[in-house]
Amino acid sequence: MPNGLKLLLVLLLAGAVWLLLGETGDERSTSSDGGSLIEGDDVGTGPSLHADGTKSLGTSTAPPVAPTPTKDGTAALGVSGRVVDVRRAPVPGAVVELRLGPRVLARATSDAEGRYAVELAASAKLSGTRGVLFATTADGRRGMVPVFLTTRGGSSQGLPVIVVRRAALLRLRVVREGAGVLGAEIAVVRREKGVPLLLGSLHADEDGRAQMLVPPAGKLELYATAPQHGRGIAHVSVPRPESEGPVEIALTGERTLEVQVRDVATDRPVAGAEVFVGDQRTMPEPHGPGYLPALPPARTDRAGRVTLRRMGSGETLYVNVRAQGYALAAWYRSKTQTAGPKQTEVRVALARHRGVRFPIVEDEIPTPPEGTVLAIDARGRREASKTLRATIEGPFVIIRGVGPATVSGTLITPDGAQAVFQAPAGAEEGTTVTFRAPRTVRVRIVEPEGAPVKGLALRLNPVGRSANVAPAVTGADGVATFTGVGSARATVHISVSDRPWGGPLLGNLDLRDDIEVHELVLQTAITVTLRVSIDGEPRLPAGYTLLVGGQRIDPGLVVENASTGELRFPLRPPATSGETRLDLHAEGFLPTSVTFAEDEGAEAERTVELRPAGTLVVRVTPPEDTEYRLQLQRADVRGAGWRPALLPGRGGAGPGATTGPGSRGHTHVFEGLSPGSYRVLDLRSRQAGEPIEVLAGGGRVEHAFDLSAAVWIRGTVTAPVGTKLIQARVVVEGRDDPGSVWTGVRPASDGTFRVRGTAGQRVTLRVTHPTLTPAAQGGTATVVAGRGEVTLRLEVGGELRFRAAGFEDAHTPDSGLWYAPLQVHLIPEKGKGRAAVIQPVARAGTFRAGGFAPGTYTLWIVFGSAHPPLIRRGLELGTGSTDLGVVRPPRGSTVRIRVAGLAQKPGATVWAVVNHEGKPAYTRHGRLDRETGELTCSGLGAGSFRVVVRGAGLVAGAPATRVLLEKVVTLDGESETTLDVSVR
Repeated sequence: MPNGLKLLLVLLLAGAVWLLLGETGDERSTSSDGGSLIEGDDVGTGPSLHADGTKSLGTSTAPPVAPTPTKDGTAALGVSGRVVDVRRAPVPGAVVELRLGPRVLARATSDAEGRYAVELAASAKLSGTRGVLFATTADGRRGMVPVFLTTRGGSSQGLPVIVVRRAALLRLRVVREGAGVLGAEIAVVRREKGVPLLLGSLHADEDGRAQMLVPPAGKLELYATAPQHGRGIAHVSVPRPESEGPVEIALTGERTLEVQVRDVATDRPVAGAEVFVGDQRTMPEPHGPGYLPALPPARTDRAGRVTLRRMGSGETLYVNVRAQGYALAAWYRSKTQTAGPKQTEVRVALARHRGVRFPIVEDEIPTPPEGTVLAIDARGRREASKTLRATIEGPFVIIRGVGPATVSGTLITPDGAQAVFQAPAGAEEGTTVTFRAPRTVRVRIVEPEGAPVKGLALRLNPVGRSANVAPAVTGADGVATFTGVGSARATVHISVSDRPWGGPLLGNLDLRDDIEVHELVLQTAITVTLRVSIDGEPRLPAGYTLLVGGQRIDPGLVVENASTGELRFPLRPPATSGETRLDLHAEGFLPTSVTFAEDEGAEAERTVELRPAGTLVVRVTPPEDTEYRLQLQRADVRGAGWRPALLPGRGGAGPGATTGPGSRGHTHVFEGLSPGSYRVLDLRSRQAGEPIEVLAGGGRVEHAFDLSAAVWIRGTVTAPVGTKLIQARVVVEGRDDPGSVWTGVRPASDGTFRVRGTAGQRVTLRVTHPTLTPAAQGGTATVVAGRGEVTLRLEVGGELRFRAAGFEDAHTPDSGLWYAPLQVHLIPEKGKGRAAVIQPVARAGTFRAGGFAPGTYTLWIVFGSAHPPLIRRGLELGTGSTDLGVVRPPRGSTVRIRVAGLAQKPGATVWAVVNHEGKPAYTRHGRLDRETGELTCSGLGAGSFRVVVRGAGLVAGAPATRVLLEKVVTLDGESETTLDVSVR
């Protein structure tokens, strides 16, 4: 996984943790009904609160909201919105609380129109955290919506609408070997659109019992802990029949784990290292705690060992280690390791800091003088910014304190000049750096008639290698000022908080021109009246989201009329010319859309009929260890197999993992499904369920998925001393792609691994490595799943080296975790040897590939879709190193397909797939360009290819695809071939 993506995941997890618990304090509820109900629309995408009163509302603007000064003169955070019922009618008298975890930060009461306003003093400690707005009515209805707290200026997603619903009473009991556990701490969590939200935490009475109000329907995760009794997990679906009694959470007893910390280079023990241990519920330091208290850190002794207790048994643990003088790893300053459910010892290897040099290339300004100390902004990684040290030494920037992972960021000189740097994992030399004096860029936003636009939040995105630029807000003259811009070109976007990398595009800037103020025109807003009906009756859904250009329209600008089913709001089209599409996503209904012409005018009316969406209920019979991870897949309409199904509001394809002993109610509900064929897949075992048809008109479909036979196949990978096993993969033949770095299982640092299989079935495992060869005896093993363990061996074999013209800047870390831009195929020309598909590792443009036995091969080097593969036959490879020198990607042929009849089929889409009719197989895709009426497939070598052209939307009301052309063509690898098809 790329380190940038790892960092993004870490930041998202940290945000979720703050949402769950916030800051610790003494306000934790201990009452029997002390939970809070969360139920509402737009969960996980709430508005922002700003101390400066700035409000940039989607594609429209609104007057700034003045901050309220506190007694000490500081600004206050404020937010207002509405409380409504499931039919969107206003709810007066509701108590609205702004909470950060269990803490109540502010309260307000809704008026006769359901409106409320809450405020609190701005605090730096609140900046960048997530809170929750809860609404409670006198008759027991409750609801919530998340909000993002920040004291910095920027964008807002608008006024939150809280939908209140009736609550249900959930009764709980925490037990250990059948007896109630006094004082056990219980956390009740619900996942909304993939975000885990803490409903409440409470303590059990003397018989282990507790109760709280929860949402009227849905799935809950229950976590319990008690000193000397361990931890427990349970899952429950509500509503729950009263006759079933309380939900039991069984504590599993405590577990002992010994952690050994060694220096990766010397294998000597590391004394005094801090060790943190937790599980999925207790994100360990420095990122926790999570739902339940994490263990305090412990330090290793002189032998580099420490023993920890009080964890729950039967579940995977996460071991984090940090030590002074040792490098950053995936989790800021810590090294993360996992311990399986039955593991009693863990060995963690730490790497010391390294120094990396970066060649300086002068451009606009001279190189800073020798010895200059540079400030470092490591792209938001605060701990990395503290650890790294950079100085000018001759023609290089030297950065010390770098860990084994990739590091990137911005270097800043004392006078403000900037340079962007990046160093791959393990590299001693990084990219070239060029210092540029930061520019100040002023942008004026005006209406089409020339009037300035005030209060619009903008984001300037530099094009090329440059530091990020802080957002800015237009003043009364319509001008926004950006400082610290280090690029020659940039794009300007409307800033929205759920799209921090840039919202709708306003225009492009060439900063090389001597322009004092760049002027951009904001398109005129259209006042839209959208009439909504359900089952022929004018009515608004309980929850909905309006989107234009993928951006959410601010709910505060939407005027609702529940009796007529009308929504009235301003719509400002994106900067792109032509047709504008508005999407309506409603709870329990299929998404629908309407379009607006470029010359629509100032007023526009549209009518939509909402159709019920389908619901799929999957009841899983879990494996004995209860570990699985479901993914919902949908049959591709083009006949290209199964693809992850994108669920409304979730953005992902499944409900996540269900793990740990004591899990109950393995029922997963997928809502908002359009008609089609679906199936569920266990991502751990790759076991797929039978196809499930979701019919038009919605409805609830039940499906049983049996995973009871899934077991773990455990083993160990051995390799020559000094081998980085992180580059190895254990693949299951017939299931995993041996040539991809993304499939298979990566062994732990000690070589141990586990692979899912079906009990009693024979499975063939093979170990792969980019530079080593599977041993002739032990590189492959066939085992019966569930019976014993296996050892797989790697040994030194042949190695292939080459440089590729046009790929000289390829830097793939030695870890092999990043996708290399090239792929090597080796096909034995004699005997019955195995074809090898190798993802090479690269350093400074030199590619290295191994993992093959000596012999005569046909070599294919795949350069991606822009070039055809390079073929060399009769290549003799031995046990030593073979250097091919510089290889040049072939030019390749192009298949150009001209499509006639598009004018009569405005809704039609046409695409092509070109498959090579030989081995190794490869495919090129092409999609229709409606302006030219053509589509092209390039990067094709010499040989026979099957061309298949398909179209959809050719007949009104018939979404099924149709084959327009299927033909085998012979190409020479250089020229262009033209084919004609018609959609008539």
